[in-house]
Amino acid sequence: MCGDGESGGDAGVSKLNGDGPSRQIGMLLWLWNSETDQWQAEQAPPGEPFPVGCQAILLPLGGDRWGLLARDEVVVNGVPALPLRLLADKDEILINREIIFFSAESGAEVVPFPAPEREVCCGRCKGKLQAGEFAAQCLRCKVWHHQTQELPCWTYGATCSSCDCSTKGGAWRPEPLRRRRAEKKSGV
Repeated sequence: MCGDGESGGDAGVSKLNGDGPSRQIGMLLWLWNSETDQWQAEQAPPGEPFPVGCQAILLPLGGDRWGLLARDEVVVNGVPALPLRLLADKDEILINREIIFFSAESGAEVVPFPAPEREVCCGRCKGKLQAGEFAAQCLRCKVWHHQTQELPCWTYGATCSSCDCSTKGGAWRPEPLRRRRAEKKSGV
């Protein structure tokens, strides 16, 4: 019965976005929004170069590898990025005093819901998920959500209905910038 809190565990899929057939995202950049004092995820399309301001371009290098082609004022993890730098998950990129984090993590993927052994309910609307209908599974808590035009439960909110995992990106996100700056000043 769907009202009893059963919303999903291990029917086994992961990765983000869209209504319809599954599509994998390329990677995420985390940008600090000083108006909201929060990190915001920006997705780069898979397999396509992605400009980062006018000083750098993210280049797909095959598989899940990405490179950063940059001018001399761009720094990655405290080291100049010239001319091409292979990026790793959670690299810190500094461009014109703006901090950006690269994440190789992708978000949840919208896929046809697999036929479950037991009834599984959507984490947000608590309706029963049907085999073959489009749904997304949270990467962190593994709860399933509808993701159709009629029931956009996964993308309805900024976070998963059961945990604080972003519906626009992966489970990891950088620490708040104010906290990072305070720790650096105190020497932590």
